[in-house]
Parts: sequence; structure tokens; C-alpha cells
Amino acid sequence: MAVSVLPDSPQGRSTPLVRLPAIPLRIWLLRAIALALLLAASLDGFAAIMAGIAYYKGAGNSEIAAKRIALLNAAEAGQAVDTPSKVEEYAGSTVALVGSVSSSTYAYGKESIAEHLLVYNVMSKEKAAMLMVHSLLGGVCMLFGGLQFWPAFRRRFPKWHRISGGIYIVVLQGTMITAMIHLVRTSVADTLDHLFFYVGLWGLALGISFSLWMAVHALWRKQIANHQAWMCISYGLLLSTPIQRYGWLLFGALDPGIRFTEANYAVTGVLIPLSLTVGYLLFTINRWVQPVRRAESASMTAASEKRARLARNLALVSFPALVAAAAIVVQYYMVTPALEQAFSARELVPAGVIHLHDTVIASDVVSRATFALATLVGLLSGAHLLWIAFVRRQPDGVLVASSWALAFSGAVAGIVLMYWGLRMGMPSFATLAGGSMHMIGGAATLLFAVLLAFALRRGEVAWVKEWGVFVLACIAATPTFYFLLPVMGASGFDAQWAREGHIFRLALAGQWLVAIMGAFIYAAYGQATQSRMAR
Repeated sequence: MAVSVLPDSPQGRSTPLVRLPAIPLRIWLLRAIALALLLAASLDGFAAIMAGIAYYKGAGNSEIAAKRIALLNAAEAGQAVDTPSKVEEYAGSTVALVGSVSSSTYAYGKESIAEHLLVYNVMSKEKAAMLMVHSLLGGVCMLFGGLQFWPAFRRRFPKWHRISGGIYIVVLQGTMITAMIHLVRTSVADTLDHLFFYVGLWGLALGISFSLWMAVHALWRKQIANHQAWMCISYGLLLSTPIQRYGWLLFGALDPGIRFTEANYAVTGVLIPLSLTVGYLLFTINRWVQPVRRAESASMTAASEKRARLARNLALVSFPALVAAAAIVVQYYMVTPALEQAFSARELVPAGVIHLHDTVIASDVVSRATFALATLVGLLSGAHLLWIAFVRRQPDGVLVASSWALAFSGAVAGIVLMYWGLRMGMPSFATLAGGSMHMIGGAATLLFAVLLAFALRRGEVAWVKEWGVFVLACIAATPTFYFLLPVMGASGFDAQWAREGHIFRLALAGQWLVAIMGAFIYAAYGQATQSRMAR
């Protein structure tokens, strides 16, 4: 540690100055990102608690119902409405905040967030109490859960980390149990956004519970790295609540003329894939600041060999799926690009969505050919990466040299998807999610392509494998839609939901959910995770 001297002190004596070791800029950047996520989640924790109280206060309360109906009528008539502080008294802080950043029709009129609150006015007090408990417990998880993913907190206060972590597990599982009880007792028609959101809520409740207990199982076996991974998956899925609320605010601020229900088409569509991506980035930040493991014990080496054999088998199984994805790209982006030509599309995809797709994608030969070529190159180079990294396990130099095509093709495919998303525009009743899914999917593909290029430049083989898997998963996501659509259509849902576009939206969101979740689970057990000293 360096020591220097400050001359000319007030007493005429030299004063020693201790220079602390410099902290790299990347560490400060990662800390800033983690702090921003922590603050955003904490703010939403307060909002969740206040929302739960608002649900309970409004249940069976005719006076509050009358105020909410009067607010709706005034907003639709273009009349003056109550101030946000006044609205908060009978509609909750979330509605008031949305009204403060957008138009009165978006926040309070027909197809608004305030109109959806009317469902809670006819809810029984007992049912509203269950929903309030769910919101309160979820708010507590948001307020205190983020600290569990702060590396410095875990290192400096390991005892508090264990105690608060145990409380977090119990509270979070209680949150999911109350959510599932509420869903069992609530019809699809009484759920915000109906079938799509109803299925999504069940997926979140089950996904959070499963990943939470996978984390507990890993901790029981003292697999700390895997414990961190599954906790990040669980917490990432939990972040869907703040992401949803911030999405409502964002769309309302961007286009005050849009209706809340229209904005919600986009917000709920990107919700789970985006939440998983945020959870993965949180996991990556934690690993990035952990020291590299210098040596492995005999048991760790045996476990690594077991994981390598599993990775080899999964890679071999994935090759037919990649061939099928390539065939879909050739068929639907080169031979018959019109969406209505896709299997079951005429029955499951609304006319407005088909028209938008054909106007933006099918008629644009240049962008469509560019996307098809980039996707085919990405699938081929990704298959090659799987072959040399997991099947043949060739030297690291060969892996690094052969992955640049995957990074480049992923970047091109991501840019084209974002371009289509911009041209498709904002969500609407006719086009549902609009270009939001293409925009988010393209951004994710581009992000992981850039990360892959970064790892290639640095020669970080473990990260090349991980981010290469993510790029390949994102590239394969778009053709996966053409497989998921008929599968969703054959799942036995009522024809009404197909006419309203719910089956289409499930397939659209499902393609990115499968991609991000699959790659995330690989990351939980991959080399980049096992090579770090998790703590």
C-alpha cells in the first residue's frame, strides 16, 4: 500500500496520506447498475403495498366505486378530473402516478387502468384480503430481496444474509401461494388482459416457486454458484411486477393518446422474457466481481465431467431442432413470406396483425432476405459452436476463432428485428403488441451478440460458450414462433380467445421465453459460473 506525504500542514509537520487501491471503472459501473435495479425494485415494493391496501379498501365499497365511475366519465367527457393526490385516496398510488405522466383518458377513461379497478369493487372482502396479503408480501420481497444480490452485503454481513435470505424464501413462497389461491378463485374473464395474462400469472407463480426451491436444493448441497443462479431466476421473474408498472408509465408518457389496454398488450407481451433478461444480467454482475477459481478438487472435477456429458447430449439433441428452424426460415422468410400462409395463422392470428406483418416484413424484400441470411448463418455457426465446444470439446483456440460468424450474424439479425419493430410502431387494438416484441427480441439478440464479440476479443472461452449459447437461442427464437403457434392452437383453449388474439400472443411471447430461459439454465451450470468463487 503506497504512502505519500502532504507538505505544509497547519502545524508545520508532514501528514501521511494513505492511498487506497484504485477500484476499476467496470466495478463502479456494475455497482451503479445494481444500485439502480435495487432502487427501482424498492420503489415498486412501496407501490405494491399501497396497491394491496387500495384493493381491500375498494372491495364492496359503493362510495369508492362511485368515485371511480365518476372519474371514468369525466375523463371520457374531456372534463377536469381530480388531482393525482386526490385520485390516490380512492384509486391507489399506481393509478395516480400513471395519471400524472400521461393523459386522463389513458389513466382514468375507458380501457384504462382505473376502469380495471372496478372489478375489485364487486369483490368480496375475504377475497380482497387474500389479494392484499399477496401484495403486501410481494412488496416486502421487493423492498428487501434486492440486498441478497448485492455482493458486498453478502461478504460483509454473511449472518444477516443468511437470516434475511431465509425470511425472503418463506415470504416469497407465501406470496406465490396467495397468488395461486387467488387465481383458482378468479375467472379468466375477471383477470386483467384475460387469458394471456391469466396464463402468464400461473407461469410466474409456478416458475418462481420452482426456481426458488431449486435454489434451496442447491444450497442444501452446498452448490453456492447454482444457488445464486436459481435465486436470480426467481428474483428476475419476481421483477415482472415492477417492469409491468414501469412499462405502463413509459407507454403512457410516450403516447398520451394511446389507451391503457393497448399499451398493456405490449407490456405484458415482453414481461417475462424481459424479466428473465434482467435477472440474468443481475447474475452476471454477481459473477463478474467474483474471483476466478484457481484449482478444482477431485469431487469438483468429477462434477464437471458429469456436466460435460450432459451438455454433450443436449447439444446432440438440439441439432434436429436447429435444422427445423433453418427449414422454417427458408419457408416463411424466403418462399412464402405472407403470415397467412403459416400453418393455422388464418384461424389464430387477427387480421390486423397479418396485415401489419405483410406490410412491414413480407413486402420488404431487402430486410427479409438480410434477416433470413443472417439467421441461417447464425444457426449454422451456432451448430458448429455446439459441436466443437460440447460434442468434440476441441481446443479453446478453435472455439474462439470459429465464433465470430455467430456474433456478426446475431448482430445483423438483432438490428433487422429492431428495424421491423420500429416500423410496426406502437401497440393498438388492431395490431395488439405492435412492434414491441420484435424490438425487445432484437435488442436482446444484439446485446448478446455484442457480449459474445467482447468475450472473443478478450479470449474468455467460458464467456464465449455462454454468450454464444444465448445468441444461438435468440436467433432460433423467431422461427420457433411458427412451431409454437399451432401447438398453442391445439391446446384446447376456447375459440373466443383465438379470435381475440390471445393464442397468437402466447406464441409470440413464448418464443422468447423459451430462448432466454433455456440459455439461462445453461448459464447456471456452465463453465463461466463454475469457474468463479461464488460467495
